[in-house]
Amino acid sequence: MELGSLRPWNTHWDTGRASPLLLTFPHGRASVPHWIRELLNPPQGQWTLVAGPRQVGKTTGLGHVVKGLLDQGIPPPSITVIPWDQPALLRELGTDLDAVISALSAKHAPTPDQPLFLLFDKIQDLPDWSRRLKAAWDRHRRVGRVLATDSSALKLIRPVEADFQGRIQTQTIFPMKFREVVETHPDRLRHADDKVWSEVASLAKEARGFIREPKADKQLRAALANVNDFVTGQDPPLDPFLRKVFQDYCVWGGYPRVRPGQPVDLGQRRAHFDQAWNAIIAKDAASLKLTKTREFTQLFQQIAANPGGKFVAAAVAMSLGVKHTTVSDWKRILEDAFLVQQLAPLNSNLRPTKAKDKAYLLDPGWYGHHHGVLATEDVTSDNAAMGLLVETVLVDHTRRLQFNITKSQTMPIGYVDDPEVDIVADFGTRLVLVEAMYRNQPKRSVMKVTAPASALRVIATRQTFDVTDPAAVLVPAHLWALIA
Repeated sequence: MELGSLRPWNTHWDTGRASPLLLTFPHGRASVPHWIRELLNPPQGQWTLVAGPRQVGKTTGLGHVVKGLLDQGIPPPSITVIPWDQPALLRELGTDLDAVISALSAKHAPTPDQPLFLLFDKIQDLPDWSRRLKAAWDRHRRVGRVLATDSSALKLIRPVEADFQGRIQTQTIFPMKFREVVETHPDRLRHADDKVWSEVASLAKEARGFIREPKADKQLRAALANVNDFVTGQDPPLDPFLRKVFQDYCVWGGYPRVRPGQPVDLGQRRAHFDQAWNAIIAKDAASLKLTKTREFTQLFQQIAANPGGKFVAAAVAMSLGVKHTTVSDWKRILEDAFLVQQLAPLNSNLRPTKAKDKAYLLDPGWYGHHHGVLATEDVTSDNAAMGLLVETVLVDHTRRLQFNITKSQTMPIGYVDDPEVDIVADFGTRLVLVEAMYRNQPKRSVMKVTAPASALRVIATRQTFDVTDPAAVLVPAHLWALIA
């Protein structure tokens, strides 16, 4: 089999450097070191499949994986990137994944101690990919390590979880979170050097480590105070910069191309999100034989217009002129495309109720895209619309914090309707209740919910920092997001 057509994506074979076709973004996503570790030491010999929304840096991440493996001393011929979304390449290689891996093995003679590292981009575009990948694992697992990426949970994660038990593990990657945006912001070094920023990251990590421990509240409060004191005590203080980046993040979101700090105008942002949406219509919706794309688009726009609103399928269906079951199915597609998430309703004693779910955006940039919100609007003002964006960020970051601490994507996370608490997340050893406060006076409904004594109650505020409150911790929203 002729493999020369792969060279544009594998320039490291000849130059020892990752292809510029892959390294389109100078910063690797925060997940890249983890991917490299699992390629070098795969848990239980499993291969890894990474799913996430389009345009979040999966392809660029593979370029940084190549760079990282080369830095680890892996021989360049042992690393191969295959972008399965390239029609000409697919025609030349064919669809027999086993034959492709066999050809690479014949060329480079891998062994269990010196395996092939195979990076498959857009694996979903390989026809019958799941059966072919399973067969490849059965035959090549001793001498092959695979990291594959694509965009649909519906067509990737669920088949893997159903059919690949013990063979392939699944992971997800989302738009950049606030901490990652700060770490890659081009103005970061104008405010402090790498040593200072490394200390900020270390203090945030320390605080994060105490969150799940019910008996460590004293240490947690001290750690939170240390983060606050450090960022406000620098000369000049870092806190104004962090607040400004957080405000921009709540409007622009975390997609690498249009994140805060990028030289992006509104036209570029519009083109970016339009391109991402058109890809969902052309690929995900089309593959599911969804024909009413206009109504489907209107559904997403309605959710984007009111993040955190109650999702009542029957009412939405009436406005769109479709069946309510259709609307429920469509919302599931939006969830599988990593655009929308929902929180489960709980009653005041934190047990499930029959109330309607709240639907949030996974990235606030979609709101700004659809509704023209500009970063010049102050998210710390008494502004309900901007407050919803802050709440969207806090929901997403608390969910990510829950995953980072528990290492489980299935731990419960929900909300309480009456008295209202925006987020209730189960961290295994304790509950964490987070109330987003963006009005002039903090909402204390988080104090009225019946919860175990071990529960941590957090009020994410516009300005106030107070770790001495015996009942709750008042933390500026941007610091809670930074810690997460």
